[in-house]
Amino acid sequence: MKNKRGFEMGISMIVLLVLGVLILIAVVLAFTMGWEKFLDAIRGYSGSDMQNAIRLCESECNLNSEYDFCCGKKEINTNKQTCPELNISCEINCQETTCLGE
Repeated sequence: MKNKRGFEMGISMIVLLVLGVLILIAVVLAFTMGWEKFLDAIRGYSGSDMQNAIRLCESECNLNSEYDFCCGKKEINTNKQTCPELNISCEINCQETTCLGE
């Protein structure tokens, strides 16, 4: 088995074919369902905007990222709110943080 080149090309071709078929299925679904419903269905798997904002706030708190936690606006539906406005509890004191642009 000195010449493995043919075997490797076969595996990569199979992987590319599988990826191509998955992309083709996604495009067909997007056109049949409509792009908006398709994108909403995909976004549904990642969680809601509120859940994502809460996770982001908790990460910023754990990383002790004071400015991001206190001043960073998280988009929830059409509203933009900071972590303190979302009532996320953290030991960071946001009263001492100066937010730019406010």
